[in-house]
Amino acid sequence: MSRYLLVFLCFVIAGCADNNSEATAAAGKTKAAQEAPRGAIEGREFSAIESDAMHPAFTEVTVIKLNAIVRRSLDTANEFTGSVRAIRASVDAATTESASDEDAAEARGNLRQIGRWHEEARAAQADMTAAAEELRASDEIYNEEILTGMIKYVDDVERMLRQEQQNLSYKLGEAIDD
Repeated sequence: MSRYLLVFLCFVIAGCADNNSEATAAAGKTKAAQEAPRGAIEGREFSAIESDAMHPAFTEVTVIKLNAIVRRSLDTANEFTGSVRAIRASVDAATTESASDEDAAEARGNLRQIGRWHEEARAAQADMTAAAEELRASDEIYNEEILTGMIKYVDDVERMLRQEQQNLSYKLGEAIDD
């Protein structure tokens, strides 16, 4: 055994044997917490959450409906993400001085594909807005933070596609109807 390891072990053993060590103090606190009366931890009381205060974030029907909308946005975003490099490359190729008519046609076709994805994202966004309005107008108990996160995600996908469509359209010199 090396001399340094031996010295280290001596310090560890001596530290654990010392009645004033941090380990002994922590063990004492743990024992005190175990001996504390039920409902108190180191002088603090706690109470159980009543079963009527606990409820799911949404009803089963609502969560299935909202998740389907989020899933549509996710699918659209995944399709876009899987193709965006090739689409950008086609637009770059179409904007060079040596670009052929085929390069320009391919870039315009890719721009139309982004437009289709953008329309899918806008449809999901409209559906999410309608579902959120319906939920807020109902008597259903739901989690506003989770709903807001779902709405934000769907909005972010729409915004990402809109911006990409506008940027590539501008670069290609194509007018888009928005």
